[in-house]
Amino acid sequence: MFYNYKVMHYVRKMKKAEQWFLRMQDARLKPTVVTCNSMIHMCAQWAPLEKGERWFRWMQAEGIRPDVVTYN
Repeated sequence: MFYNYKVMHYVRKMKKAEQWFLRMQDARLKPTVVTCNSMIHMCAQWAPLEKGERWFRWMQAEGIRPDVVTYN
């Protein structure tokens, strides 16, 4: 939960949010759909579309099922 909060907290600072995402993985914590949705939302607002699409494909490859928020 702490890592989800940090990712969402830095949603306007993409590089920092990605760093927290990597820390989460380094701590061997599995990202949730909430974490992935935050990353996709951030990309939709402040990054090239392809980056958001990469996150979407990554979450599916990791077995994280998209929800209604993912598609909105």
